[in-house]
Amino acid sequence: MPGAHDEASARSLATKLASARIAAQAEGAGVHWRVEVNKGESRSLTIHCFWYEAAVSGLLRGVNAANSRAGTWRRSPRPYQGAEYLVILHEGGKGVADGRTRKEAEAVKCARRWVGGESLDEVSRRLTFVDEKPRALRGIAAGLDTRLRWDIGPEPSCELWVYGDGRSCAITPSAGVVSIGFHVGQARVARAENLGDLPDAVAAWLVARVAHGDLAKRTGVTLERHAEFIESMPARWHWLHVLDRITDPDDVLAPQRPLIEALAASPVVSEFYSFSSHYWLCFSASSHYPWVNDGLPTVVAAGQNEYIVDATRRDRGLRYSVAEAVERIEAALASYPVRPFFGSAPHYELPALGASLQRCGSALRPAVVQRGGWHRLEVASGTRTCEVSENHVTFAEGSAVLRTGWRSLDDAASAIVRYLERDESSQDIGATAHKRF
Repeated sequence: MPGAHDEASARSLATKLASARIAAQAEGAGVHWRVEVNKGESRSLTIHCFWYEAAVSGLLRGVNAANSRAGTWRRSPRPYQGAEYLVILHEGGKGVADGRTRKEAEAVKCARRWVGGESLDEVSRRLTFVDEKPRALRGIAAGLDTRLRWDIGPEPSCELWVYGDGRSCAITPSAGVVSIGFHVGQARVARAENLGDLPDAVAAWLVARVAHGDLAKRTGVTLERHAEFIESMPARWHWLHVLDRITDPDDVLAPQRPLIEALAASPVVSEFYSFSSHYWLCFSASSHYPWVNDGLPTVVAAGQNEYIVDATRRDRGLRYSVAEAVERIEAALASYPVRPFFGSAPHYELPALGASLQRCGSALRPAVVQRGGWHRLEVASGTRTCEVSENHVTFAEGSAVLRTGWRSLDDAASAIVRYLERDESSQDIGATAHKRF
């Protein structure tokens, strides 16, 4: 039964904690089980309980590598069957550290020491799994060029991201191996493990902005395929990757190989970008997710050299040859009002939001800010920040967050002005929103 082992792990842990005279209760359902420790007190813990089967422990998580146009390079985890505990330490209602252990006894010891009043330094010194990855990443960050902005993401990835102008680096320690990916926008163009002088390589990429070829001269650095085109001819870079992936007979797009080869040769189509969704080939004006693709065609193979273009009821019964499908797709892309660009939806929405703020008479200026592997459209003032996606706005100050929807972008911009320039409360903003999420 799915989740039986997860539940058993949670109940066993709760029993052990109770035996140690620590308030704990198992909560959850299905495969999502956790133990709440000292709930409601100033110091508490949440311990998520997982169970791994050896038969599936080698499966990799994350974005389809073919859609991200990068090769798979992280090492597969060793097969493991048994329990694992994600321990999250809270103080004053806020998470202050976390860590993973496969030993129930360590989770119990951590709870006893944390609830007993030991400092985070004391707990992590005695139980090294606590704050292990962030601690290692903070050590790496301490040696970076001080001009560079960086942050450390939460579980489960827990990566150190370092940002430059349009470029970034993602650094991950795991089992004694420190991996680094070198990125242009959201695209990884090079990778390495255990570089001899990691801070120098980061500075070379982000500060000195060395070319890809010069980066590859460093011992241990491997360029991704077609990286030489990424900054000068990004659409060509994209379609070379698409042509690579359809040579794999197991790829979901392999049945569309004749059509895709014809599309890649089309001057109209090859200016745009594409991605796969299940077995469908989809088009986008943006090179990366979030896609700018509203109204663009989707395609799926329907037989030997026959294709369905679009998934509306009117079109489902229609089959097109390669030439007919290409003609239909070219017409749709040629008339699309958004011209193709390297980036994602926040880059496209930036000018419109700026214009709306100007119409409000505001001096506020939005910016696309990279956080981790994604880009966000933000407007900020002091300690307050507004994240915008279409007509949706997330208002944030510290741990206080309000998510809203507005009837128009101008309405959203007006609310942003009220929040950032007039210091209205999030309660007042929420009271006038079209939707609250």
